[in-house]
Amino acid sequence: NTAEVHYNYSVSMINGRRFSEAVSHLQKSLAMGDGAHVRYALALASGMEGDMPGAVSHLQRAVEMDSSIRSFARPDADFQPLLTDPILSQVLAGDR
Repeated sequence: NTAEVHYNYSVSMINGRRFSEAVSHLQKSLAMGDGAHVRYALALASGMEGDMPGAVSHLQRAVEMDSSIRSFARPDADFQPLLTDPILSQVLAGDR
């Protein structure tokens, strides 16, 4: 399996609301190669699993790698439940 295969599978797990499986595959993808899109998905899946410190950490790294992640995440309906976390919201609020 490749990083992209694990990433694509994790997206289907996120869509199916199977977040712990998504996290597992995203971590495998991350171990094979870091990417902003992988970090973004890992932030989402981690946050939905209740790991807000992990979600913040992955989102911060995603934004460092690609600042356009902010404009992608702000309107993302899947991300909306996580925006109640003030630190995560602050990461997304930068560079408006």
